[in-house]
Amino acid sequence: MKKLSGALAMLLISSGVNAAQLVTFDGAFISGTGSIAANQLFSGEFTIDITAPESVNYDSPSHNPPYTRIELGYWNTPISVAINGGQPIVDNSDSLYVNIEDNSELVTQPTIDLHGFTGAIQPDTYDFVSVSFDGPNAQFNQTGLYNGTAFSLIALFNKDTFTLSSLQSQGYQGLFNLNPIFLGFETKKATNGVLDFQGAGTIDNFKVTEVASVPLPGAAWLFGSALAGLALRLRKQA
Repeated sequence: MKKLSGALAMLLISSGVNAAQLVTFDGAFISGTGSIAANQLFSGEFTIDITAPESVNYDSPSHNPPYTRIELGYWNTPISVAINGGQPIVDNSDSLYVNIEDNSELVTQPTIDLHGFTGAIQPDTYDFVSVSFDGPNAQFNQTGLYNGTAFSLIALFNKDTFTLSSLQSQGYQGLFNLNPIFLGFETKKATNGVLDFQGAGTIDNFKVTEVASVPLPGAAWLFGSALAGLALRLRKQA
């Protein structure tokens, strides 16, 4: 995890006022179904100004303060995903969400097994951060993804790592100065409620570069994720 920790810390150190961060990473699937198999490679990049969300939503078990979860929304975020250097799966997604949860209890063994992370993650209470997005025209029903492609990047931290108030006081830049216990990704695609493929993997390398601003729509994104179901579940409960 040293490579990840150093990169996350660099993101905060290099951040400036009105600057965005270009994040590049790569890893490998540890499980997969359909056209995705274990050991296939995954690489990607995304750009975000974490301090400038277009929407902010709060939640807690009682839906009243003190809040335990916050969702940050960012619009006009062009995205594409490639596996083993193949053609992009997704282009020009129009929204990206960052979910932050203090002391999440969603990481249970059944959920870990369901999403392909058996042996990679231990069930526990974690401080939880995900970055999730859907492909164009993605559709969901009460059971989850119905049509299209969904992705999520997740970081798990010791449950005493942060509080929402501490992150808010730093404009959320403090997120990228934290040391994750686990960093990975998941992707899945469905057609009419039938799963076409699903893959889960771990991110091995993570690099951050400061850029002047978030690129306009049409710039290339290659993005990865883990435990998409957890991230999507958080979004749908907002």
